[in-house]
Amino acid sequence: MATFETGLLAAIIVGLVEVAKRLGCPKKFLPLLAVVLGILLTMLSGWQGWGVVIITGIISGLTAVGLFSFARNTYQAIKK
Repeated sequence: MATFETGLLAAIIVGLVEVAKRLGCPKKFLPLLAVVLGILLTMLSGWQGWGVVIITGIISGLTAVGLFSFARNTYQAIKK
């Protein structure tokens, strides 16, 4: 899977996790949800075998969590 596709998946995951958060999903489950969504979306984007799907899905999910944390921390720093 290309780097562009992994980045695109991470952006989609950020949006889906934000929707889940607004629907009342407990915050402690959001990182796990991001990783699961990463794996599922990687499976849907094209089958390359279990190993590639799981690794790419985990990378996409963790990237989404890190991207969200970075944006939140930057916003809070600017706000202060």
